[in-house]
Amino acid sequence: MQSTILGAAAEYAASLFKGEFTEDELDFTAGTTAQELLKDDPERVFYVIINLSANACNIAFGSNPSGTRGIKLASNGGAFSLNARDDLTFCTKQVRIVADAANSEIYAVSVRRFRAVEN
Repeated sequence: MQSTILGAAAEYAASLFKGEFTEDELDFTAGTTAQELLKDDPERVFYVIINLSANACNIAFGSNPSGTRGIKLASNGGAFSLNARDDLTFCTKQVRIVADAANSEIYAVSVRRFRAVEN
C-alpha cells in the first residue's frame, strides 16, 4: 500500500534528498526459484526487507541469488536495509530473492521520491 509521508521524518528526508516522498509496503511470498522482489528504481532512497518465515532466504542485486550466493536473511525476522545517504545508489538497484523452502513470507517497506523540489 502506497502512502505519502508527512511530518518531521518527511521534512528531514526532504532536506536530504530535495523532494517529496511516498512509502510503499509489500507483502511477498518467496519460493525456491529466484524472483524479483524490488524493481530498479532511481528514485528509491530507502528500503528494509524482513523475512517473516521459518525459512532462510537470500537476496542479490540484479542477479539470481542462491543458497550459497547473496545476502542471507535469517529465518524469523532476519532483515536487511539500505539508504541513499549511507549506501549511495545501492538502494536503487533491483533486488531478487530466493528461499530455502516454498511459501516464505517476506515484508518490505520502501521510500521513494515522487517529486523533486528545488530550494
